[in-house]
Amino acid sequence: MRAAAAGLLVVAGVAGCGGGEAGPPPAPEVVDLVVDGEPATAVVPPGTPRGLVLYLHGLNGDHTALANGDQAGVVERLVDDGYVVAAADAHRNAFGNEASQQSYVTLAQELADRYGTPRTFLIAESMGAVAGLKLVAADAIPDLAGAALISPLTDLAVTVGSEFEPQVRQAYGGELPTGAENPADLPAEEFAGEHLRFYLAADDDFVVSAQNADPLIARLEGVAEVSVVGCQGGHVDASCFQPDDLATWFDGLAGGTTGAGRPSAD
Repeated sequence: MRAAAAGLLVVAGVAGCGGGEAGPPPAPEVVDLVVDGEPATAVVPPGTPRGLVLYLHGLNGDHTALANGDQAGVVERLVDDGYVVAAADAHRNAFGNEASQQSYVTLAQELADRYGTPRTFLIAESMGAVAGLKLVAADAIPDLAGAALISPLTDLAVTVGSEFEPQVRQAYGGELPTGAENPADLPAEEFAGEHLRFYLAADDDFVVSAQNADPLIARLEGVAEVSVVGCQGGHVDASCFQPDDLATWFDGLAGGTTGAGRPSAD
């Protein structure tokens, strides 16, 4: 974890290459945590945070996801805007099961208590969207303002007959998840008034939007506040990680800012 933390420090712009008499700006802090017996990481901006962003990793990901190339650019921008950004192992390839959801709930509560963050956002990548959508529908995280979903897996039924079916069954005690365990089967009303932003790659043949995001978006029309951003390439393509767009969307949901993304002092 220390090697990953060192990478995060560089990503967050604290390597310290500034010149002049003013010296380098205050450095973000990388904080290691243990959540439900598993590791988690948070990057904390200097000053009073304006919010919390939880990153829900994809398949084969873990708490080190924040240091990855595409994710790192998002982390850098959001920390610069004053957000605490955090990730957890969340039982690794858990496909959004109850234990993984609880890890994110616990992490959100711990960081909100530590840093007094007034609101929380989710960024959920691929498999992470299963947990993310269920957390949104259940109102499991207080003051949740919005969820961004990148190449999201939204229907666990599409894994039947695939190489991933055994992993899904393992995550759910040997059974295939149905009903409230599968985001595609959740009642649309449970998303009423929620803010969801989908980043969908045109050539994604791994998590096909026509079998996942598209039918969910159609069901939520007129119920939730849904927006879609198109990306190029395939699954979780680099073009789907859009720091400026995410920052602008979060900013709007947070009530606007002044200057370089920091909240007004008024």
